[in-house]
Amino acid sequence: MKQVLSSAIFILLLAIPALSFAQSQAVPEEAIETFNAFLQTWLVDQNIDHALLYFDKSEDFSNKIKEVFEVPDKESFDLDLWLRKTLTMWLIQDHGSVESLGHGNPTALGYQFLPTEPKNLKKRISPQNINEIVGLKDMIMDSKNALVMVGVGLNYAPRDALLFLMKKVGTEWKITFYIWMVG
Repeated sequence: MKQVLSSAIFILLLAIPALSFAQSQAVPEEAIETFNAFLQTWLVDQNIDHALLYFDKSEDFSNKIKEVFEVPDKESFDLDLWLRKTLTMWLIQDHGSVESLGHGNPTALGYQFLPTEPKNLKKRISPQNINEIVGLKDMIMDSKNALVMVGVGLNYAPRDALLFLMKKVGTEWKITFYIWMVG
């Protein structure tokens, strides 16, 4: 899992060249607390509506996702729907079954069948706490751009790594980008 996460972080650094982790510093406690609260809300409480509040759903975020997945109909792409589907897909107990649904790729044929709410899942994960499900979490601060990059490995999906970028939006830390890599 650590190798997949390292590879994913490397790919993210290539994809977003403006990041400068050479000038890194300690991650602010407020960012750590916010991200841990997000993980609790998303993975343990499984409250997608509340988990979405941790995201800054800007046009820039939407454009990056459309670019990453090469979405042909950029006007009809719905970032909120994509976030609901992809956050919910990580709650499916048999994560291998997500592959047949396009693994969150909005251009895949099976994407339309990804559920948007945990209650619509036949079998879902049911961790009692974050430590039970998160096998690895690394946080790095880019002081030049005031960004925090978070890499997460999930115990039940050891070949996958999730990557999140956070920054302060107004007075709150928000997730401004999210993607994953399959190893």
